[in-house]
Amino acid sequence: MAPFAAFRTQEWDEVAPSLTRYGGSRALSLSGAATEGTSSGDAMEVMESLTAELRGGHGAAWADLSYQERLAGNQAPLLYALSAMIVFLCLAALYESWTVPFAVMLSVPVGVLGRWRRRRSSGRTTTCISRSAFLPPSALPRATRS
Repeated sequence: MAPFAAFRTQEWDEVAPSLTRYGGSRALSLSGAATEGTSSGDAMEVMESLTAELRGGHGAAWADLSYQERLAGNQAPLLYALSAMIVFLCLAALYESWTVPFAVMLSVPVGVLGRWRRRRSSGRTTTCISRSAFLPPSALPRATRS
């Protein structure tokens, strides 16, 4: 019987502690955050411009929430228009009229604008709580319309 060391060699190699793969290829995971006052879209454009300057065939791909943000694109205006149309049709069914929903829907921006002007005139900064305070004035004109 041959000893185990006769057909086995032992040597230590240094390798990365973990291998990151993306799309079947070796990858490097980078994460970052935009500074205050900068949108995530602007930060992503800066990252894309920096990766475009890399040499050696390196590329970049987005993952997780950044990937979803790029995939969604500029769908917000379409969704706002669709939601406004659905609200209009629901109000038309509620009031059984095609003209009353216009007055109800146009009273919402007046309530929001009044709340915004009051907030600006008081000199306070806008916070998450003050943003949620915009909702009751926009709902109040609709509630008093019946």
